[in-house]
Amino acid sequence: MKNLLLLLCLASILFAPLQALSMESSNKELHDQINLLEERIHNAAEEHALWRDTDKLLSQAKEQLAKNNPHKTQELIDKIEFQLKQSLEQSRNQSDISTLVPHYLMH
Repeated sequence: MKNLLLLLCLASILFAPLQALSMESSNKELHDQINLLEERIHNAAEEHALWRDTDKLLSQAKEQLAKNNPHKTQELIDKIEFQLKQSLEQSRNQSDISTLVPHYLMH
């Protein structure tokens, strides 16, 4: 029993740095994803295709990353990616439709 307890203690000492390293790697990947999303949000804003709350979600994702909450951060990143895809698609579809509407009806 003592040997098993000693073995478990040694295992936790050996694997703790690996777990911390994995967490740092995960946080770096999330940070990289957020940086990429910032660029994509900027591009969407230039196309006038950005939804109002997308920036708010990005701020929330950064906060969750700072709080070391990778699951919530990833959830927010996924939501932002979905919104960006939908907003760009919506904007492009509206642009296509606007060419079909006569000019005098656009005012």
